[in-house]
Amino acid sequence: MNTSALRKTVTVFLVAALVFSCKVGPNPDKQYETLDGKNTYKLELNPEPGSVYHYDIVNETGTKVETGEKKLKSLNNTEAGITYTISKDSSGNLVLKMVFDKIHVYSKSGDKEKDIDADRSAFSTDPQEKMLGALKGTTLETIMNASGETSSISGFKELGDKIMAGYSNADIGMKNILQARLEQLVGDRMIKNSITQLFKIFPDSAVHTGDKWKINADQAGEFNLHIRSFFQLKEVHDDISVIASQGDISSDSTMINVEGLGQVLSNLHGKQEGEYKMETKTGMLLEARITAKVEGNIQFMGRQMPVIMKVSVKIDGKKMN
Repeated sequence: MNTSALRKTVTVFLVAALVFSCKVGPNPDKQYETLDGKNTYKLELNPEPGSVYHYDIVNETGTKVETGEKKLKSLNNTEAGITYTISKDSSGNLVLKMVFDKIHVYSKSGDKEKDIDADRSAFSTDPQEKMLGALKGTTLETIMNASGETSSISGFKELGDKIMAGYSNADIGMKNILQARLEQLVGDRMIKNSITQLFKIFPDSAVHTGDKWKINADQAGEFNLHIRSFFQLKEVHDDISVIASQGDISSDSTMINVEGLGQVLSNLHGKQEGEYKMETKTGMLLEARITAKVEGNIQFMGRQMPVIMKVSVKIDGKKMN
């Protein structure tokens, strides 16, 4: 069974669960003392124009599916290195130019393994490695506000056009295959997810240390998921804010199309935990560790197939200047 759709879906809901809401208290210094003596922090995205940050991101998903007497196991691991250069436009919105300097995708399903690496693209005959090589070094641009909300992403369509230009019209079948694979490996959704993982982690107002938040979110994708998340500002020390999260995950009963299977019904439930460290003044993430376990079943052609997925996301960042 092809589990790439499951992997992508879990990545989506892990990211979507990072949105906060809370009480407001304005102050340009972003930190002040209330009457009860507690410091209050206004966390928002506010890096200095000209600053540069680098991130290493690792997403790993292990999946087990029971189909009758067989138990199918798969592993998917994606490693990416991304550099962000910060500027602002005339409206005061942040402009982040992002460049991938590393992309490595490994998958194993049963005895079948696939290992593609952008670093090997110059000497590879594998079209998928060629695609990763084309993405590596290409500049993409995103515009977002202080809440981490993205208004536009540019550069990905041009990248796809560049890759497809290498194939003649006679290769239309190959073009379609590569276009679909490009979207699956490093498509618009992956680009948006990587941005959300790094920047969509802000309350919309000020918080005290120890404050908790809850948010309910619906995530559409290969599986329609509902995420109920709880967050807490654990501590602020040496300008580093530490935020913990816990979440409950469930799917709805809508009939959907899953790559490699066709029309299925899903009944999935899971738990998520995470911890994030970010610069308090700039809102730039420095570290994140997220884990999740999702269990349940999918119904396919009248059969119920139990599914277990374990997911981990690791993000390490640093300021380069």
